[in-house]
Amino acid sequence: MKANYKDIHRDFTKELTKEWKDQGFSYNQTADWINIYSAHDQVWAINQPYYHAWLRNIKHKDSEWVLNYGDNKALKAEYKLYQINYLNNLNPPHHNPHKPFSTTKLLIITSLTFLTIYLLKNYDF
Repeated sequence: MKANYKDIHRDFTKELTKEWKDQGFSYNQTADWINIYSAHDQVWAINQPYYHAWLRNIKHKDSEWVLNYGDNKALKAEYKLYQINYLNNLNPPHHNPHKPFSTTKLLIITSLTFLTIYLLKNYDF
């Protein structure tokens, strides 16, 4: 029997199912990620397969870790910064990992990361 992603959440669409699968999540893995959130936040979560792939692939965190130890507000802020850096080519896919960034660029990235996390933890936007 084919897995029905609407059993995870009623708002799953064929497109969202494909996006989660394209990011390498199985049905059970998708369910694990969605179920760590409150019912209210699950609507947001099902629309974030790339965020959850980033948590798994870049941060090396699983759903259990995020549930038990993660600061979701800080993680979301860090992900936003990751997206900005990627879009601004601060860390393009063709970047040579053996050639470090300049000190200035690293200082800017680090400063922005800490500033973003501080603002999101201390202020409601």
